[in-house]
Amino acid sequence: MIIPNFLERETIEKMKDDYSVQKKLFLEKTDTVKKHSIIKSGFNLSAQLAAVISQIRRDTDLNIGNPMSESYFDNQVTQFPWHQDHEPYFKSRDLYNAVNFWIPIIKPSLTKSGISLLPQTVLQQRCPGVFAGKIIGKGAKVLMPYLTYTKMRDDDIHEEIILPFNIEDVAITPVMAEGDLLIFRQDVIHKTQDFGTERVAYSTRCFHAVTGCDHDSAKFSQWLNR
Repeated sequence: MIIPNFLERETIEKMKDDYSVQKKLFLEKTDTVKKHSIIKSGFNLSAQLAAVISQIRRDTDLNIGNPMSESYFDNQVTQFPWHQDHEPYFKSRDLYNAVNFWIPIIKPSLTKSGISLLPQTVLQQRCPGVFAGKIIGKGAKVLMPYLTYTKMRDDDIHEEIILPFNIEDVAITPVMAEGDLLIFRQDVIHKTQDFGTERVAYSTRCFHAVTGCDHDSAKFSQWLNR
């Protein structure tokens, strides 16, 4: 779901200022830390997102808590291939009751350097068994598209699965501008669209309202240090 013009220009400019400060702090870290880091945000949008979260709780079956884990994703610093999120899954073990709120704050092109996603309906229709057993509510996947198929690696159970289609052929890439809000469940497979233009996005996430996160932080640390 996309809500256009979710943030006012004044808020976007304040977030850009915060991003400049946070990126400077990030670049001062050691190379080892930077390898596994995203740029933390000092900006909290809980008040702006409150009505949206209330509507999600009311109109869907998702049981989500309040926003946490605010971050900036700079496609010139952190470049993600096709994946299902690792850290949120290892820490919560439930990416069905988990939502990502993703807002570009620096994005000069409407059609470039955004975020690409694999619709859940495509997987459900083409690979119903894989979708039900390996995708819905799960995470920790890396996907590598080839000419006529896609190799999916599960970093949780160390398993590889072949999907009988090229993920690039069925993916969608929303047209988005600075300040637009993209809402997607955290088990949705996605990637950085491209790295051709500078793009910075703000992301904050909601986890299960009762179980929260940090349930398997040890396994996440093990994965980071593999």
